[in-house]
Amino acid sequence: TGGDFYGEPLVGEYLADGQYQRFDLIRDTDGAIRGHSPALGLDLCWVDGRLRFYNPYTGVWLRDFFETHDLLATAEARIAELEAELRRRNASG
Repeated sequence: TGGDFYGEPLVGEYLADGQYQRFDLIRDTDGAIRGHSPALGLDLCWVDGRLRFYNPYTGVWLRDFFETHDLLATAEARIAELEAELRRRNASG
């Protein structure tokens, strides 16, 4: 939550034997906070004020909202370019 609700930037819990247990969090040397979610099989990371998910088994960061939004905007712009090109080609003959 960035500290808005718990007073900490990142808090992770899992249900065990009917009770919520916090999972361990560590602060990296770069200031990132991370902890492993056994339920998700992912590392939850607070990096530069953003919640990120990391797959420790594949070594891949999952795209966050902002990255996905940027990719979508780029794809939509490229589609518009291709549609305009197709219209020009159809109009010329």
